[in-house]
Amino acid sequence: MRYALPFPRVPSSVRQAAAAFLSVSLASGAFAAPAPQADPVVKKAAPGESTRLSIAHDPLKCLSTDARALVDARVLPGKEMEQSFVFFRASGTEDFYYVVMRPRAPEDVVAELPRPLPGLTGIDYFVQALDRESHPKKTPDYAPPVTDKTVCRDERAVSPGVVGPAAPKPGLTIGLTRAGQAPVPSGFNKDDIAKVILVTGAVVALSVALASGTGAAAGAGTAAKVGAAAAVKTGGLSTGAIVGIGAGVAAVGVGVAVAASSGGGGDETPANRNPTIGSATVTPLYGAVPLQVTASATTSDPDNDPVTVTWNFGPATATGTNATFTYQTAGTFTVSVTATDGKGGTATNANVASVRVDPQGTPQFLGATASWSGDSDLDVRVAGPGGIDVATQPGGRRLPAACGTGNRTESVIYQGTGLPPGTYTLFVKHAATCTGSPSTIRFSYAAQATTGSKCAGLLDVSPAAEVQACTFTFP
Repeated sequence: MRYALPFPRVPSSVRQAAAAFLSVSLASGAFAAPAPQADPVVKKAAPGESTRLSIAHDPLKCLSTDARALVDARVLPGKEMEQSFVFFRASGTEDFYYVVMRPRAPEDVVAELPRPLPGLTGIDYFVQALDRESHPKKTPDYAPPVTDKTVCRDERAVSPGVVGPAAPKPGLTIGLTRAGQAPVPSGFNKDDIAKVILVTGAVVALSVALASGTGAAAGAGTAAKVGAAAAVKTGGLSTGAIVGIGAGVAAVGVGVAVAASSGGGGDETPANRNPTIGSATVTPLYGAVPLQVTASATTSDPDNDPVTVTWNFGPATATGTNATFTYQTAGTFTVSVTATDGKGGTATNANVASVRVDPQGTPQFLGATASWSGDSDLDVRVAGPGGIDVATQPGGRRLPAACGTGNRTESVIYQGTGLPPGTYTLFVKHAATCTGSPSTIRFSYAAQATTGSKCAGLLDVSPAAEVQACTFTFP
């Protein structure tokens, strides 16, 4: 039977005293600066969780934008540990990055994180270690907030008071967890980063990675003979492990580690990149059975691969950047769209629109109004597809205000099933001056349909003029 040893929590006061001593020692030159470290060689993770290792870690309470956070941990037994990492990302983002932890004592490891940028509210991170057989062991995920330096008093930080007001030197080396990943983590200070570890294991200068545009591109022509390496396109990496870089990669098991190729022959094969979906629309969003809708999307592919667009309307699917579908049953349906490049790359918008379909014969409502005060008379008109006048259609009517005093409102109302779907325009005309001299009138307008508000606002209209208040789709 295997037992995990309990690790006592070091009191905050003890850590603060130790940090103060370290700060004074560094400032006075009591400790010699460490020799420059060689670029890390990142080990690959094997499937399955380690049963040999245990990790004790006191989570960060907070971070500030003025200092690099120090993440420390104790890994037991130390002789069984091969390598350790801190995986981190800005809260609310998808991709994790990592830094390789360095030994501070036989069983203690530590790593620095880049400084958060102002405006970042928090981060996600966890610690992971690999045993001698490369099986991973990880801590839970932690989510400390980013606060003002006067609020965040966490003593585990590289203080600007020790290293000076500029960014701490030397710069950090951070690792990417998928091909095509941005070299600089969103929400973190790029001035703290000197080098980037690609998913191939190659280490390049940050300037090279930025000039190449993405982490995937940065590897091209930079690391010779790094072996054949595919890329896993994955999101929340706390639930998968990237393994087997030397002969391709796959997401398996629990825990995360990025592997370096140990060599092999041949040049690196560029990894396939996902297509992207630009705009995606569905119209109309409401109507009665049978309701025909039109869906449109724009797509692109960074590798210039042909992209296939597939729409899921609920009851059925259709393909094409422009597609139509007719709903024959009532209900509310969510429309999604997926783009594929034929090489395994995909992109999905799971909620393009929600379409409401009423039973056949359900009346539709449309109302348009203009309200004003003064000695003038305004006329309201709603024009639909083909120039139809809504007020003259079966089910439509105009409620005139005519001349009068005080506040007045004129409306066009429609209730029925005969209006065609399409684009409608609300017009307001300064029809007459009731008394006195002609003058410009300011009015408020609004258009309302069964599906909700279509438009509203405030405009001016001159004597004898007609203005276009707004344009909207119906239903």
